Amino acid sequence: MNKQKEIIAKKVDELLPELADIALDLYQHPEVGGSEKRTTAVLQRYLLKRGFEVTDNYYDYPYAFKAVYDSGKPGACIAFFAEFDALPEIGHACGHNLICTSAIGAACGLKEVIDDVGGKIIVFGTPDEEYVGGKAILTPKGAFDEADACMMIHPSPETFSGGSSLALEGLQIEFYGKNAHAANAPEEGINALDAASLFYQMVNLEKQYYPGSNLYGIMKETGVKSNIIPDLATLQFSVRAWKQDIFLQLKDMISRCAQAAALATRCQYKVFTFEIAYESLRSNQTMTALFDQNLLAFGEPSIAHKDFPGSTDMGNVSQHLPSIHPSVGIAGCDFVLHTKGFAEATITQGGKICIERSAKAMAATALDILKDPALLEKIKAEFRSGN
Repeated sequence: MNKQKEIIAKKVDELLPELADIALDLYQHPEVGGSEKRTTAVLQRYLLKRGFEVTDNYYDYPYAFKAVYDSGKPGACIAFFAEFDALPEIGHACGHNLICTSAIGAACGLKEVIDDVGGKIIVFGTPDEEYVGGKAILTPKGAFDEADACMMIHPSPETFSGGSSLALEGLQIEFYGKNAHAANAPEEGINALDAASLFYQMVNLEKQYYPGSNLYGIMKETGVKSNIIPDLATLQFSVRAWKQDIFLQLKDMISRCAQAAALATRCQYKVFTFEIAYESLRSNQTMTALFDQNLLAFGEPSIAHKDFPGSTDMGNVSQHLPSIHPSVGIAGCDFVLHTKGFAEATITQGGKICIERSAKAMAATALDILKDPALLEKIKAEFRSGN
C-alpha cells in the first residue's frame, strides 16, 4: 500500500469513533424520507467542521445537500453519495446510517491527500431513497453532472459488488366506464371492472415472455355495490426488471394490454406513474475492480460478484454517470435488510468495521482515479460504450 493510502487509512481510523457516534445518533433518532431535518443538520455540521463548503436544500430539494472540498488544482471530480432516511417503525433497517457515515469518512480521508494530487471532492446528501427517490428526481435536473465518477456503498449481511439492480416503476391503470343498475338496465352500463379483470388476466399471460423481470399488481378500486355496474376500476402494478431494455418492453406491454382491454369492453383508460422510476444499476466494471482490490487490501476477507437484489435510485445516477454501488457486509449479521435485527446490527462492532473498510476503500479508489488520467478515461470509455 502506498504512502497516500496509508495517510487516508490513518485519518479514517482517527475519525472512526466520531463516525460511529453519528451512526448511533441516527439510529437513535431515525427520520423517514421527507422529514430528515435533524439528520441532515447533523451531517452538514460535521462536514462544515471538517472543512467542506456546504450547500443546504441543494437544487431546492428539502434536506438535500452538497458538500465540496476543492484542491484548487486540476483533476477529476469524485462524488460520494450519502443516503440517510430511515424506515417507518423499524428505523435504520436498511443501514442508511452506515451509508452516509461511510461517504463522509471517505471524503474526509481523501481530503488528507487531495491537495497533493489535485481534483475535487463532493459529498451529495440525497434524501428519501426508500419511497420518493431523491437521486431519481435530482439526476435529470443535472444536479450531479460535475462529477466524473460516483460511488456509494450499501451495508448488507454479505459483501458483493459489480452487478445490476432491478429497475422499478409503479404504474397505475384506470378504466372508465358508465354506471347503470345491474338488474333493470344493465344494457345502459359500461363495466369498468370487466376491463380491469380482462387486463389483469392478459398481463398475467404475457409476463412470462420477459426474462429477468418481476411484475405483480393489485386491484385497488372495483366498484361500490354489487348491483351497480362500476364506472371506475383501478389497478396498481410494480414493474421490475434487471435490464433497462426489458423494463421498457414491460411498460409497453402493459400499455398494449390496457388498450386492448378497454377496446374489448368499450371503456376508456389511462396508464400513468404513481411512483417515480428507479432505473437499473450500471456498475462500472473498471471502478468495481479498483474498489474490490482496495476493499480486500483493507481487510475484507472475500467479495462475491452478483446483482443487488432490490431497487435503488443510485441506478438513475449510474445510467447518467460512471458509478458503483457495492454492498459491504456487516460481520456477524444474520438478518436481512428491512428488519429490526438489521437495524440493530448497524450499531455493533460489525457495523463500525463496515464504516471503516467502506470509507477507506472508497477513498483509495478515488485516489487511484485522481492520480491516473488514463484510468479515468478508461472508466468514461466503458460508460460511453453502454456496458
